[in-house]
Amino acid sequence: MKLGYKIYRVLRSILVSVILTMAGIYIILYLVLSIPAVQSRVRSVGEVELGKLIGTDLSIGELQFSPFNQVVLYDVFVPDACGDTVFVADKIGAGISVYNLLVNRRIVFTYAELIGLDARLKKERPDGPLNIQFIIDAFSNKDNKKTSKKFDLKIHNIVIRKSSFSYDVESAENLSQDRFDINHVKIENFRSDIALPRLKNNDFLIELKRLSLKEKSGFYLKNLSAEALVSDTCLKMSKLKVELNNSLIAPEEVQMNINGLTSIGKCWKDSPIKVSFANNYVTPADLVAFVPILEKFDVPINFTFIANGTLNNLEIPVFMAD
Repeated sequence: MKLGYKIYRVLRSILVSVILTMAGIYIILYLVLSIPAVQSRVRSVGEVELGKLIGTDLSIGELQFSPFNQVVLYDVFVPDACGDTVFVADKIGAGISVYNLLVNRRIVFTYAELIGLDARLKKERPDGPLNIQFIIDAFSNKDNKKTSKKFDLKIHNIVIRKSSFSYDVESAENLSQDRFDINHVKIENFRSDIALPRLKNNDFLIELKRLSLKEKSGFYLKNLSAEALVSDTCLKMSKLKVELNNSLIAPEEVQMNINGLTSIGKCWKDSPIKVSFANNYVTPADLVAFVPILEKFDVPINFTFIANGTLNNLEIPVFMAD
């Protein structure tokens, strides 16, 4: 008993020492990273290294660390080769689970947030390159060799607020401001909440909790929510809900069986599917930005709709509207 008790005390002392040492390292690391001069140095190095990676002179106004697993960037500016804005952001934040990283060797982001993002995509002509081509090139596989690298990520929550996006083909003529123009798109008041519980090579689970936006043409997406599953064997969309000013489109679960992700382009027309809408309603005037003639059709149309089969051989056993 005495020998066993001594062994227990030794093991307990070792365990406590390891825990205290790890805690001390974390505390020291946090204190060091909390020093303004250190944060400024890390910010400067980050600007240089990220600039080298994507090939532009980006800038970060401020960098902050929070205990013990969060980093926040403020006033981020990324220009293109000509110095024009590609995107700016008031705040970019992210947190990572240290426990999962050290113990499970898995990257789990506790959160990510984009506040005040303004992304501006453009090209000089329809067949020309985008102004972010240099970023695409930086992350592309330059030797065109297939890689078998595996990844396994999880992001609990992605928050996007007060953001805007634009896309312009500079040589294209501008249409009327109250019509949707595919060559001149401007989205404002973009906000979204997204969770990515599973992100693997061929296995994705995406939970879109909320998404809303307004386009310059007047089109207003009040809310979009859905859950999507992508795997080697199926594509599945559930809990889909699209809300416009006076419209609600919420089909029941839609699933398509596939044989590998690379087969989608070949089999999507022949894969069996079933789509059903129960007690949904659409107000045509909500789509006036796309079809101007719908402006006067402001009365909701209630409908129930069921279709099954394949896209090449679709049957509609139920269709009711009033």
